[in-house]
Amino acid sequence: MLINLTPHAVHIIDDKGAVEEIGRSLYVARCYSNTPPKKVTDIIYRSKIVIPVVTATKFDGVELVGHSGGKVNLKFEDLLRDNTNSIFIVSGIVAEYMHKTMPQYGDAFVVPDTDPSSVVRDENGVIKGVKRVYTYFEPPG
Repeated sequence: MLINLTPHAVHIIDDKGAVEEIGRSLYVARCYSNTPPKKVTDIIYRSKIVIPVVTATKFDGVELVGHSGGKVNLKFEDLLRDNTNSIFIVSGIVAEYMHKTMPQYGDAFVVPDTDPSSVVRDENGVIKGVKRVYTYFEPPG
């Protein structure tokens, strides 16, 4: 079973153009850090927008939040334990964190592949879906 822990539906498009929509679940998996960013390292100027760039911090874990960003009464580890035969669709940063910190769950996480060779866009450049997903773990076999 696929469980989508991203804030939006994910559309997988096969080589014949058939689309499978994996709707969002009740929860979104997000990495969190209890440590504030260290410092501003640079500033990106784009048009009239100034964007400060902070150094990445070590994440302290993954939490589940509701779609409005509110806390939920379910721990990420409990969701994994209660759904042992499931594959979870997550963001790249969540999958990378899990790869580094919880390798025992390695085969449970996939990320929609938005590489140009995988992503399918409409005439306005809006993503319609992806042809594949990726993982940070070696699949068996």
